[in-house]
Amino acid sequence: MATRPPPDTQSAGGDGRSHPKQPALPPADASWSIIHALTYGSLVLPSLIAAALWLKDPRWHDFLVTALLTHSALVVTFLGGMHWGIAMRYMATDARLPAFHFLWGPVPGYAAWFLLMAGPRMALIGMMVLTLWTFWVDHRTWPGSGLGPWMPLRRAFMLGSLFYSAIALAALSL
Repeated sequence: MATRPPPDTQSAGGDGRSHPKQPALPPADASWSIIHALTYGSLVLPSLIAAALWLKDPRWHDFLVTALLTHSALVVTFLGGMHWGIAMRYMATDARLPAFHFLWGPVPGYAAWFLLMAGPRMALIGMMVLTLWTFWVDHRTWPGSGLGPWMPLRRAFMLGSLFYSAIALAALSL
């Protein structure tokens, strides 16, 4: 049976316990630019879908609403899954079980799945609340997990998601 590696006493905590290392700044190489491009680029399609809802074309309405809601559900599910990655990172270097990350990880996905069964307006409002909730949890947990440098990008993505959701909600309400 495989054993865990010994604790890294040089990690961020300095207390003999293993903690993920905290980089001082995000990497400034080409991969960082690609990550930014992919993150911001992933906001383009749902923004276009939200704008298209203003056309009020009954032939496309249901498809556009479904596309936007399922995209939102996919995003919050992915953000919950990040916590499983954090937990697995901890498990690789520490004998303690990071219960919060394992328990929180599936919550956004199940909540989004439940919201997909609601009416379009209620589902969209719920996805917006869920987006804010996941950001709040990430804001409180990512820095201690060594992911603090990612928070500005995470914040920008959250604001972009709320922006296109608000555009869509306004289109559905009028």
